[in-house]
Amino acid sequence: MNKRREFLKTTCALCGVTLASGSAGVWLSGCKTLEKPAEESGFAVRDGLLKIPVSAVAAEGSVIQAHGLSRELYIHPNADGTFEALLLRCTHMNGKLNPTPEGFTCALHGSRFAKTGAVLKGPAKEPLKKYPVNRQGDQLIIQVA
Repeated sequence: MNKRREFLKTTCALCGVTLASGSAGVWLSGCKTLEKPAEESGFAVRDGLLKIPVSAVAAEGSVIQAHGLSRELYIHPNADGTFEALLLRCTHMNGKLNPTPEGFTCALHGSRFAKTGAVLKGPAKEPLKKYPVNRQGDQLIIQVA
């Protein structure tokens, strides 16, 4: 029990240092993240829709925060020019997902997901939740409700 307590104290202290240094925003190599809080960025859910510019999504996909969502979204372009949006919440026990070069890993129990949302390793059995994305000119309209 003492080892676990010490581990948690050390980990929490390291997280605080990381957040204070401003380096927590770097998640995926080449991935665009928001430096401002979501409500200041202009990304907010209104009437069940999230509108973001196409330019906010990198070629390899981007993690996007938006006011009104419980978790971040991973938005990526498909080869056919369409886009997909995945909710970064583990389907096993709703844990936070951390980006990795291969996809996403759950901080709670280690479930792993591909960038497509498919389960790579359990205990999760269901793929990540996908939201419909429509492109209207230079805007992506994501139906989140």
